[in-house]
Amino acid sequence: MVSLGDEEWKKRLNDSGYKNWLKVSLALIESKEALHDFTENVIVVLHNDIKTRLGSGKCTTPSACNMRKGGGITGKSPPCPSCAQWVIEIKKQSNGQLQWKNADPTKWHNLPWEIAKCFMNAQEITLKHLKDKKLPKDVRKVRNDLMHCATMSFSDAEMQGMVDKVIALLEDYKELKHLKICQDKVKLIKSLRDNEFELKTKDEHVCIKTVLESHALAAESGDEVDKSMISKLRQFIKENKDLERKFDDKVNKIDEKLTNMKHKYDAEISRVDIDLGELKGRIEFLEKKLASGQSFPSDNPASKDMRSSHFTKVL
Repeated sequence: MVSLGDEEWKKRLNDSGYKNWLKVSLALIESKEALHDFTENVIVVLHNDIKTRLGSGKCTTPSACNMRKGGGITGKSPPCPSCAQWVIEIKKQSNGQLQWKNADPTKWHNLPWEIAKCFMNAQEITLKHLKDKKLPKDVRKVRNDLMHCATMSFSDAEMQGMVDKVIALLEDYKELKHLKICQDKVKLIKSLRDNEFELKTKDEHVCIKTVLESHALAAESGDEVDKSMISKLRQFIKENKDLERKFDDKVNKIDEKLTNMKHKYDAEISRVDIDLGELKGRIEFLEKKLASGQSFPSDNPASKDMRSSHFTKVL
């Protein structure tokens, strides 16, 4: 007996545009697995290299160096001499601006992935492990186009072009092409592109779960969230009862995070409005004093302390 879920799945699979959306999603997911192993090895080697040069030091001012807690640096040197040396070494790996906001220098000395966070979403990174330096940018665009595709549908030509860019990255001749995991993933992705791979409900679930988790992470991090895409996903899931049973809770959690983020931003805007209102009032007060002919203390040395005290009281 065919279940309602099976019927709904077959109906969705008959939509060629949606099927192509799933193919692009799976291509990115499969490539991520291969690239994770590769990048992990690169980061561990880099981390060990830096530790060899700098020695086994540790952070001496954790509260000041932890940038995620509002202290420390935004590309400047941390107060701790050891962390400051790590900043210098990390900067050597990039020609452009690094992302420091998610970094925690107090963990750099022991955890390789903590320094990897400095390179996430950064621009103009020195891609010495790739022959074709534009490939990561191409794949990033594929990912962004997928995440912001409110129709959840691609034409055959769009799908093939996007999947081919993912394959091109995994086949970069300098290093990736020679790794077995990349070779295996390329075979799988090509079979997916060429309709030799049979899509199953579990593949769809992985795709939707990954997209939902990406949007949830963006909302949690305070990054820009594509609300039209979230709305489309919500509607799509509710229209398919088998998906609603599986993913409704995840959609609700994203909505909750977006609501919390809005409340946080509204509170911040209110605080800024209050600060601006107070500043405006102080400026108007000074303008009235000037208009009435009242003078401020002169610039002679004897009156410097008096002037400072006067402005402190006014402001």
